[in-house]
Amino acid sequence: MLLVGNAVLRGRSIRWWHAIGAAAGFAGATILVIGRSEGGLGESGPFYGYIIALAGAFAFAAYSLGRSTWEDIPTDAAALFCFGGAGLSAILHLLFETTVMPDGTAWIAILVLGLFNTAAALFAWDFSVKHGHVRVLVSLSYMIPLFTAFILIAIGQGTFTTAVATACALIVGGAFIGSRDLFMKETGES
Repeated sequence: MLLVGNAVLRGRSIRWWHAIGAAAGFAGATILVIGRSEGGLGESGPFYGYIIALAGAFAFAAYSLGRSTWEDIPTDAAALFCFGGAGLSAILHLLFETTVMPDGTAWIAILVLGLFNTAAALFAWDFSVKHGHVRVLVSLSYMIPLFTAFILIAIGQGTFTTAVATACALIVGGAFIGSRDLFMKETGES
């Protein structure tokens, strides 16, 4: 969505390597997600989750496209989006979920993930979509589910399977192909 939207809104061309890189990364991420679900796409629980994830993908693509086209809005403004998202999440939580208070260790994890990991990732993404190679960023972004899979394997919550190996080959290969712009000299081709 971001690749096509970037081409339409910003007039960037999509070359064959961008399309192949994004498609390979998407295929690898799909293998990781479907391979981890316990009933596949047929059960209502995972299917509902996929619908929510798809809606989230559209929302994040829209956010990213907006941020890439409004370069005059500083990256620091991303903090407002974080606070807005947190406020909306709190309201939805109170309306639809049961509150469970975390213990001391969980609070530390929440603070570390929220303040450092999530905030840093959002600021880096915001800066990258405004000043970087968005077409390359699309291919590289599929590394996130792969890193997550390897973290789960490292802490004993996952296993290295043929599906993970296939996804790894697709995602890393797609990132390499989709990042061809970074390896080429500046020409009219990119």
